[in-house]
Amino acid sequence: MTDDTQPTKFCTMLNHLHSLIPRLGQRLALAGLFLSAVSVTAPVWMIVSLHAGEARTAKAAALSAEDQALLTRASGYLNDMQTLEARFAQIAPDGSLSEGAFSLQRPGKMRFEYKDPTPLLVIADGTWVVVFDKSTNSTDRYPLGSTPLDIILAPHVDLAKDLMITRVERRGGIARITGRDSDEPGKGEVTLVFDEQPMALRQWVVTDAQGLVTTISLDDLRLNVPVDSRQFIFNEPKSRRRDR
Repeated sequence: MTDDTQPTKFCTMLNHLHSLIPRLGQRLALAGLFLSAVSVTAPVWMIVSLHAGEARTAKAAALSAEDQALLTRASGYLNDMQTLEARFAQIAPDGSLSEGAFSLQRPGKMRFEYKDPTPLLVIADGTWVVVFDKSTNSTDRYPLGSTPLDIILAPHVDLAKDLMITRVERRGGIARITGRDSDEPGKGEVTLVFDEQPMALRQWVVTDAQGLVTTISLDDLRLNVPVDSRQFIFNEPKSRRRDR
């Protein structure tokens, strides 16, 4: 549990999530985007809430022609990605590791099926991101547009326009593109990591307002393979549903 004396400049949603900690007892930062290293129902990489001052001080990077070319190439790769299947590994801010199977169907659909002992299933159905906690048979829903997932699930991706790019790095065949939502920088900071030859999305890293980091890495990528669209439909269990 977090100490009650810690700063409380989190949004109302975060306060509610903190109240769910005792029920889950798993160190998952589904918010690799926004929380401290505490147990929450939603993976931290999914939801972002930064201090307002943090968002205001973020500045766009001066991009070279080479940087611009990389953004164009990465955007083209994401736009060409109609489906994707992979294995994923998530490292939470406290260093805990979770693994599972990942599926994507653009636009708008994504699925993270966590392996035991992590009791979570996360589905983006095009409108909502649904987090199902198998241990309590309960669900939480978040608007897709309020999460960092919409960066790569949008119908058309243009990283140079969609993100306020704060950093571009290239080293050893790996490209890292860091940015914030251009319209809502308060969502947080996300780094997309690509192999350059051939271009492939390998990782995204989410950093919260306190500098805590959650990393999702992809392995065994299968691009543009047939996927069953039914896996992105969540059948509501007989439980209390919480919309965000």
